[in-house]
Amino acid sequence: MKRMKRIPMCVAAVAALTFWQVSMAQEADNSAKDAGRSLISKPVEGKDKVTDNKIRIQLEYIELPTSKMLDLLYGDKVMGDVALRTKLQEMLKNGEAQLVDAQVISTLDGKEARMKSVEEFSYPTEYEPAELPSSVRCGTGLPVVNPSEEAIAGLSIPPTPTAFETRDIGSTVVVNPSLNEDTGSILIKLAPKIVYHLGFESYLDWKGKKSEMQIKMPIFYSLRFRTSVVVKPSKYCLVAALSPKNDKGFSDFKRKVCVFVKADLIPVK
Repeated sequence: MKRMKRIPMCVAAVAALTFWQVSMAQEADNSAKDAGRSLISKPVEGKDKVTDNKIRIQLEYIELPTSKMLDLLYGDKVMGDVALRTKLQEMLKNGEAQLVDAQVISTLDGKEARMKSVEEFSYPTEYEPAELPSSVRCGTGLPVVNPSEEAIAGLSIPPTPTAFETRDIGSTVVVNPSLNEDTGSILIKLAPKIVYHLGFESYLDWKGKKSEMQIKMPIFYSLRFRTSVVVKPSKYCLVAALSPKNDKGFSDFKRKVCVFVKADLIPVK
């Protein structure tokens, strides 16, 4: 009878640990495959649903005096948004109100949509400071020994832009509508924005021996908000009242821009 060779305890422990790790890895792999199959066979409700309905979102920006807006909203009897929009339509025809902008975008139920009517304006945001040359060379290319301060100053390098930023100037809108088939109402998540470029503000004046430079930063004015509302199809809803800019670029609190949203449900034939 042959004697069995004794296996050291450390080797047996390593072998057991390796077997356990392989078993656990196989079990995790099988679990992942089962989870993947369940996600495919059971689609998430409301995420990938395809409907035959197109939803058209309409945004309108109407400017009028703040006092006129408060007159329309004043009183115990609340004026509905549809009646308010009808009254503003009369004011538009009479010249008592002005249409600032109107945006129309269509999308499917539950799908986000984006639209831009902008100028992409790029401007520098970071600069390398002005520099003086470390050495001066003459016309032959040989270095000048002990150059004068005036000669060095005449070769100074102005501030150099190193980083830029792009800002959209104009109107932008992001919407995401969801139709409630039980009630027929539409939940709209929206984030519109209008950006104006007012000009530039001098940030730093640099003057060299032979040149000078102004570092200017742009000034913007924006009308923006983000909200969620529930509307009935083809019914107007007042979602915001913003203060526009005046002639000097500051907020004009004596006037308001009323923003209305309307969602039309259009069956796809």
